[in-house]
Amino acid sequence: MISTQHSHAVNGPGNTHRVWWYLLVGIGAVAIGLLPWLVTGLRLPLQNL
Repeated sequence: MISTQHSHAVNGPGNTHRVWWYLLVGIGAVAIGLLPWLVTGLRLPLQNL
């Protein structure tokens, strides 16, 4: 049987801070991951087909 006793932990008002924190951490991770490409001039590698 599935208990819904702790359902407020998923949908509670305190989770909005957590969502914004995850969003900011994700954007920061993307920025750090793209930093070498941004620093070197935003050029795509040549594709030899």
